[in-house]
Amino acid sequence: PVVATENALARAYRSVGINLTKRVATWSFAFDRSVIDRIINGVATMNSYGANSSAWIEKYVIYGGLNWAGYAYHIWARGLKLLQTGMVHHYALIFLFGFVVLANLVLFWIWMYGPPTGSVFG
Repeated sequence: PVVATENALARAYRSVGINLTKRVATWSFAFDRSVIDRIINGVATMNSYGANSSAWIEKYVIYGGLNWAGYAYHIWARGLKLLQTGMVHHYALIFLFGFVVLANLVLFWIWMYGPPTGSVFG
């Protein structure tokens, strides 16, 4: 009777404990392969799309804009370099030209909107 009981317990343990554990493991493995792995692969794909678009924006928009601005300043500096002659009479002429432009802007402002009214300090 003890051996028969041990055999019955062993069979019950195999059928309930081990076989049930194997079925749960098989189901878990199938769920992992069909659901979890697909979710992870989808997230990885979306991450790749985001990284690629971010790299494109950085390369062509940000660095392209910086390069364009740098080149524009380079061209502007080349033009301004021509004004730097080291001769005082050239600088005086530029100063006089700037004064004439500023005076014309003030006169245009007065012509369009009238003379200023009121006190500046009050």
